[in-house]
Amino acid sequence: MAVDYKRIRVRRGTLGDFIAAGFIPEDGEPIAIIGADGKSSGYKIGNGVDAVDKLPALSKGDAGPQGNPGVKGDPGGAFTYASPGIYSAAGAVSIPALTGNSLEYLQQQRARALQSWWFALANRDYAPAVARFGPGDSITEGQGATTRDRRWVQRAQMLLRRHFPTTALGSGGGVGWIDPWQMANSFGQPATVGGNLPANPGGGGSYTDTGFGLSRRTYILKASTDTWTITVKGTSVDIHGVQVNGATATITVDGGTPQTISFGGSGVSDGKVIRVTLGASGGHTITLAGASGSFYFSGIYVNDGDENQGVHTYGNGYYGQSTTFFANLDAPKPIAAIQPSLFVIALSINDYAANASAATAKQNLQKIIAACKANVTTPPSFVLMPYWLRTGTFTGDAWSAFVAAQYEIAAADPSVCVLDLNARMPAANGPAANPYYTDGIHPTDMSHAFIADQLVRFLSPM
Repeated sequence: MAVDYKRIRVRRGTLGDFIAAGFIPEDGEPIAIIGADGKSSGYKIGNGVDAVDKLPALSKGDAGPQGNPGVKGDPGGAFTYASPGIYSAAGAVSIPALTGNSLEYLQQQRARALQSWWFALANRDYAPAVARFGPGDSITEGQGATTRDRRWVQRAQMLLRRHFPTTALGSGGGVGWIDPWQMANSFGQPATVGGNLPANPGGGGSYTDTGFGLSRRTYILKASTDTWTITVKGTSVDIHGVQVNGATATITVDGGTPQTISFGGSGVSDGKVIRVTLGASGGHTITLAGASGSFYFSGIYVNDGDENQGVHTYGNGYYGQSTTFFANLDAPKPIAAIQPSLFVIALSINDYAANASAATAKQNLQKIIAACKANVTTPPSFVLMPYWLRTGTFTGDAWSAFVAAQYEIAAADPSVCVLDLNARMPAANGPAANPYYTDGIHPTDMSHAFIADQLVRFLSPM
C-alpha cells in the first residue's frame, strides 16, 4: 500500500509581525521566528496563553551523563538562555541572547551591578540604606494611582522594609520623602498651603521654582502668611531646601512655639538639610512659614525612629519630563546630601513621545548616571527601568530602540542593570491595555503595585 505523505509547514514570521498581530499560539503549536536575514533564528512552542514575545525560545544543551536507571540526567554544558525573564526584552528589540551557565550566569550579572546596594541593605541595622527612585517622569511621581500610598515608589519602600526589617525598629520607619507639591493630579496634594503659595502650582510663578531640589521643585516662602502645613507620623523631619542669602523661616510643631530655621548665609547653594525633632512617635502637625528673605523649601523626609538606620527611599519624579530635562538639571548637591547606594531611573517614555532619538536619550541617561556617581562617596548601583509602549503615533525612533539603548548602557557599565517592564507588561495601546492603564500610558493602582513587586524582587539579594 502506497503511503500518502503530507507536507506540514510551521507558522513563520518576524517577532515584530507576531507582536503587531497580537498573535497567541495554541498550546503545543510550534512557531518559527524569522531573523533579519530572512532565515529562521529560533523556535518557540505556544501554551495557549502567552503572546509570542513572552514565550521562551527553545534551546538545546549538550547531552549530559547517563543517570541512574529510571532517572533522566540533567543536560550538561553551557547553553543559550533566551527566557522572558530579567534580561530579555519584548517587541522587536534586538538584544543578543546571554550565553552562560544557566540562571547562575544571569544572577552573577545582576549581582555585579547591585553589589553596592546589597551591601548597604545588609548594613541597614547600623546606617540607612538609601535608594533614590529617580529621576523619573509622571509615572515615578505616581500619576494614575488614586492615593499617595498606592504609588509604586511608596509601595516599593513598604515592601523593602517588610522583606528586610530593621532590628528593634518597631515602627518600621517613617513615611519618607514628601515633595512640596505634586505635578501628578490623580491624587491630592500632600499639604495645605496658605498666603501666596499656589495650591496646584504646576511649576512657574514667583512663589515656586523648578530648578532646585531632588524633584526639581521648591516653594518660596516670603512672608509669615506663606504657610505649608502637613500632619505626619514620626519622630523627626528633615527639611530640604536651598541656601538663599540667609533667608529664614519658622517651623511650628503641634501648635507650639515657632522655631526659626535657616539654610545658611550669603550666596545660593542647593542641597541643604535641617533636622527638626517632633517628639515621641505619633501624629504631629508641622507648619512652615516665611520669616525673612525668600526661603526655598524643596521637600521633607519623615523619620519615625529610623533616623540612623533602616531603608530610606526618595521618590523623585517630574510630570512630563524627558531625559534632556534631567541631564541638564539633575541635582548634584541634593544627591550629595542623601548619599544613595541605589538609583532607579525610569525615563525615555517622554523622549519617545517627543520624537527624540534613542541615541540622544542614551547619551542623556549616561550623563545623568555620571552626575550621580560624581556626587556620592561610595560607588552606587543603578537600575534602568524602561516602561511599556505608550499610546500615540510618533515619528521618531521606535520604542524598541529606546529600550535597546538602555541595555547597551548596562552592557558597557558594570554598575548598571536593566529591569525591563516592557517585557513584563502589555502595551498601553493594545487590546489588553485595560485594566492596567488609566489613559493610554499611566498605570492603575494594580499596575503601580505590580511595578513595586517586580522592582523589590529584582533588588532582593535572596
